[in-house]
Amino acid sequence: MNSKYSICITVYKNRRNKLLKYLPNVDKKYDIYIVAQENDPSKDEYEQYCTQDNIKYLICDAKNLEEKRQYILTKMRELKYNGFFILDDDIVPEGCCKVEKNVKRTTSDALLKQKCSMNELLDVCITRSNKYNIGICGFINKAFMGYSRVRECVINKTFTQYCFVYFNLDIFPPYIDYDVSGSIHADIDIVCKSLQIGINIGTIETHSYDFVYGGTTLKVDGQDLEFKYKCGTAYKWHIPMWCRTAKKTELGFKVYLRFKPELYFNTKTLPQIEDITLYNYCKKQEYNEAFNYLKEIYENKHNKNTYIKRNKSKSLF
Repeated sequence: MNSKYSICITVYKNRRNKLLKYLPNVDKKYDIYIVAQENDPSKDEYEQYCTQDNIKYLICDAKNLEEKRQYILTKMRELKYNGFFILDDDIVPEGCCKVEKNVKRTTSDALLKQKCSMNELLDVCITRSNKYNIGICGFINKAFMGYSRVRECVINKTFTQYCFVYFNLDIFPPYIDYDVSGSIHADIDIVCKSLQIGINIGTIETHSYDFVYGGTTLKVDGQDLEFKYKCGTAYKWHIPMWCRTAKKTELGFKVYLRFKPELYFNTKTLPQIEDITLYNYCKKQEYNEAFNYLKEIYENKHNKNTYIKRNKSKSLF
């Protein structure tokens, strides 16, 4: 029996249409679903992108992205697909690329990023997911491609990209779902739950894609929603949080989760809590305190490094 696969694109307010306009270029072996929610004020605008038989339009009674992704997971199970992709609508299809071990840039020792089609990304993801027995598969961040080890699929070591992800339903169990509480990073949560029962998570290093960076961040109680999700996830799964320099941000740094998938594989025992102060802030949902605590750690470390660097520089004279 032939396997069947689908691509599901989550949309809202018709904010991006590059990917939607590109859909006729995708291999017709894929069923494509544009998935909107009932409360989307632009829900009547998506039908224009259904220009061929394999492109369909679905409206679900979801109130947020987590509920919409759960709707997709349930629907694809019901329709008995072997696997399906979830893509955010801000994917830039012309930004798909790949690297090869022996093809380097002329100006440095980094690998040369070469353009490729979205069809190549889709096929590579399915092939390697089957080859390496992967339940959830994604791609390396494009920024790190030229410096990676260019492995076909890194298993249970990292998982950072959630806007272009593949679920292998021949492997992924029928009883694991998304958290729809709106208080946690649902993508990391479903990965952790899968790892705990021995489902492999994969990251492809040879291929990647572009998506639209930036945009308005939803604020809740003075903190952006993404940060609140990170606090909830850090508390539930004992994941450390830290700051890293990010020049394009207003503050000059960004908060990240230091997520290590291998710590959750085939075990219900959670990792040891590394910072009890931060953990308690997250537990009590004291988001401003958690943010200021992380900021203070970042600034102290930054100032210390700057001081050491200046001293070393001075000692050379």
